Amino acid sequence: MKEAEEQLTRSHEYIQKVVDAIADPTMVIDVNNHQLKLVNKSALEFYTNGKQLKEGMTCFRLSHKRNTPCKGDHDPCPINQILKSKKSVSVIHKHYNDDGEVMHVDVRATPIFDENGEQVVQIIESHRDITETVIMEKQLQHIAETDRLTQIFNRMKFDEELKNQIAWASLTNNRFGLIMLDLDHFKQVNDNYGHDVGDQVLKRTVELLHKRIRKSDILARWGGEEFMIIAPLINQEELTIFVESLRSAMENIPHEGVGVVTASFGASVHNPSDNIQSLIKRVDTALYQSKKHGRNRCTIL
Repeated sequence: MKEAEEQLTRSHEYIQKVVDAIADPTMVIDVNNHQLKLVNKSALEFYTNGKQLKEGMTCFRLSHKRNTPCKGDHDPCPINQILKSKKSVSVIHKHYNDDGEVMHVDVRATPIFDENGEQVVQIIESHRDITETVIMEKQLQHIAETDRLTQIFNRMKFDEELKNQIAWASLTNNRFGLIMLDLDHFKQVNDNYGHDVGDQVLKRTVELLHKRIRKSDILARWGGEEFMIIAPLINQEELTIFVESLRSAMENIPHEGVGVVTASFGASVHNPSDNIQSLIKRVDTALYQSKKHGRNRCTIL
C-alpha cells in the first residue's frame, strides 16, 4: 500500500514537472465542480503573481475573479462545449490577474476521458495571452471608423450604424430620426481665415453638438462641413423640437476669430418602408429646402 502511494506521489510530481515545463499557463480542471486539479508555474505567475492556490480553487475564480462559471455566447464555458461535443475547443475570454488588470486570453481546451474512453472527467486548458493583439485590433478598428479631425464616426461607420438602426426598427416597430446639418457659408470661413481656423470651427461644432445630443444619439461626419445624427426612439414632434434646439444653440455660440457660424438642417423620422437610400434622400431634400429658403433653418419631411 505504501509503495503504491509512493509511486502515485512520484507520478504526480513527474506530471507536475512536465506541466511546469510548458511555457503557456496550463491547468487541469474537474468537469464536475470546475476545481483545479493541476496548475503549472506559468499559470500561477500569470494569475496570482506566483502565489499558491487555496484548496478547492475553481477555474472561474482564478481567471475571472468571480464565483460563478462562464456561460452564454459572449462568455462560453469550454467545459460545457466539450461535454457536448467531446472534442477540443478554443474560445476567447477576458481574464483578470491579481492586480485586477484585464487580459485577453485564447483558451484552448482538450478533453480527458475515463479509463473506458467514454466519459469526459477532466479537461486540460492552455491559455495564451493575446492582450496586445486585441488592443492593436481595437486601435486599428477605431482608426478605420473614426474621422481623423473631429474624432467622431466617419461616413463608413455611419452607414453601418444606420443600417443597424433600420434593422432594429423593423424588428421592434420603433421609430428613429435622421438629421443632416450643413454649416452655412463654410467655404468663406476657409477662404477668409484659412483651413486651420476652419478645422477649429468644425471641432468646436462637434463639441457643441455633443453637449446637446442625447447619450443614445449617434453623431458622424458625413463629409466636409456636413454632419449626420441618428436619434433613436423619437417621434415627429420631438424631432422637430430637438432639431430646432440644435439650430438655435449653434446660432448663439460664436467661434473665436470668426464669430457665429450657423447651420441648415434637414430631418425626417424613419418610415417602415424606408431603406438607407430613401431615408438619406429625404433628409437631403429637406436640407436642400432649408438652404433654398435662406439657410439657418430647419426642414422636417
